[in-house]
Amino acid sequence: MATNNPVYGATVEDIVPVLAAGIYPATFEGIESASNDTGTYWLWHFIATNGDERVEITATSSPRITPRTKASKWLGGMGVAIEVGSDIDFGALSGMPVQLVIVINDAGYSRIESVLPYPAAPKKK
Repeated sequence: MATNNPVYGATVEDIVPVLAAGIYPATFEGIESASNDTGTYWLWHFIATNGDERVEITATSSPRITPRTKASKWLGGMGVAIEVGSDIDFGALSGMPVQLVIVINDAGYSRIESVLPYPAAPKKK
């Protein structure tokens, strides 16, 4: 027998994007494998800087790395050479500075559109 309190009402909440659309400096924090009813996927973790605030933003991708997959494009944006048969060491990429291009999807949530390399500091003369 359930002893929880019954719910008689609830308030509909507005969708608040994690980040507004824009380009943010960030670091790649890691990746983990997960699964649901549709199969296995990768959960990517980034920490973006928004002013003085550090914001965790996650995204999913297929665990396949082929020239057309999101994972391949993001890794390419991180400067990783994508070559058939090569292995990717995600642990070695942890902490890598990147830029995240954030868009707001049709549902109103923040979505990582692309991962770009972080610009190198200009060389001193």
